[in-house]
Amino acid sequence: MKSKAATHRRTPNALLAGRRTAYRLVSLQALVGLLWSLVVFLCCGSAGMISALWGVVAVVLPNAVFAHKAFRYGGASKADTIVRQFYLGQALKMGLSIVVLALAFAWGQAQPMPLFVALGLGMLTQRLALLWMA
Repeated sequence: MKSKAATHRRTPNALLAGRRTAYRLVSLQALVGLLWSLVVFLCCGSAGMISALWGVVAVVLPNAVFAHKAFRYGGASKADTIVRQFYLGQALKMGLSIVVLALAFAWGQAQPMPLFVALGLGMLTQRLALLWMA
């Protein structure tokens, strides 16, 4: 049977590993989105690139907020706080996605195709990276 001290020492490492993985995924999403924005710029000009960048922001910003909330606390003694932060992070993620997309079409005169492709690439990047890491 493991002592409480041994278990307690591992919890921060597990939390840090989870946080590191989450931020790596967000960084990968940003990189893929920026590469897509560059491709769109070369093909369609600056208006298409700006639309693609709105799509990148609509994926990366909410996921970064979620990662911050979900991996803020660790340890069995804080299980209720962890669950609460997870649900709060998920709600903020959905809300931020909606707000960014609404702003893209209200302020940015966004072109739908580059924006939604960037959004889809960001989501696909996360899923594929998680499968690859498993």
